[in-house]
Amino acid sequence: MALAIDLINTCLTKTKSRFFPIRIKEWLKLGLIYLLSNKGGGSGFSGANVNVPGSGEFVRRNLGMILGIGGIFFILGLFWRIISLTFSFIFIDGVVSKKNEIVNGFKNHFRKGFSVFLFTLAVTIINLSLLGLLGLPILLPIIENIGNLSLNVINIPYAIFFALFVVVNIIFISLLFWVVNNLVIYDMYRKNKLVLESLRRSFFLIKKNFLEVFLFLLFRFLLGIVAGIISLIVMLVLLIPFALIGIVLAIPFIAIGFSGTMGLAVALIIIGVIVGILLLFLFIYLLNVVLLPVNGFFTFYNYNFVKKLSEKHKM
Repeated sequence: MALAIDLINTCLTKTKSRFFPIRIKEWLKLGLIYLLSNKGGGSGFSGANVNVPGSGEFVRRNLGMILGIGGIFFILGLFWRIISLTFSFIFIDGVVSKKNEIVNGFKNHFRKGFSVFLFTLAVTIINLSLLGLLGLPILLPIIENIGNLSLNVINIPYAIFFALFVVVNIIFISLLFWVVNNLVIYDMYRKNKLVLESLRRSFFLIKKNFLEVFLFLLFRFLLGIVAGIISLIVMLVLLIPFALIGIVLAIPFIAIGFSGTMGLAVALIIIGVIVGILLLFLFIYLLNVVLLPVNGFFTFYNYNFVKKLSEKHKM
């Protein structure tokens, strides 16, 4: 039977042994580690276009300040990326080796986290630069004819080629980062290697065990659907008490706000926003704690798949 299938029962047993009976203090600590990791701490942001009167003039007058603040947030984002990647290794350590040490774990795994950060940053910069260069033959004619746009200014065959290239590029980059997140970092953890060495080792394993890796990818996808359903159910159940808490807290705030002065209303709104953010963070944290067995199972699954293939080739 395929390794990807054989490992399911093994990893379920390891997950049960690792997380049960429940040790609340340990679960809370591991939940925090996962929250801070690359997978647990990811978040998306979507914004709307806002048309503020005079905003263009404001931007022109304060361009330096805007760029400075944007630069600061960009740098902070890069630092956070390094931290979250390091915590990914700390979480693997906490699941596989039962080492729930944040400070020592950060010292032990920082080089590996930083190595993955540099690799993903380099790939992203090179990829965006390549897309930018290939997109110039389409973009420049559009800019030159901005007041008189038509299909005639665009090289249709090249535009089709570029669109196909973008699709292939997205697939390739997605597969590359999938390999890094599901194979490479586990080899890095096992052998205490940096990303390029483990990437070489992982590509060797893929080449020698292509069918096994394909089935692993397939079952990871199928198991991910099951995990997604479980996560959705847990989230909805956990959301009920938090919604009730929010309603209970909001009622006196609203009552006082309508009966008080404008200054008091503004102060209550600010306090309400802060409390809302804290409740949201607590909700996400507790969600990570409750879902520890699910995330732990996938950690065991990835780790043992890489381990078995490496042992097969005596690596």
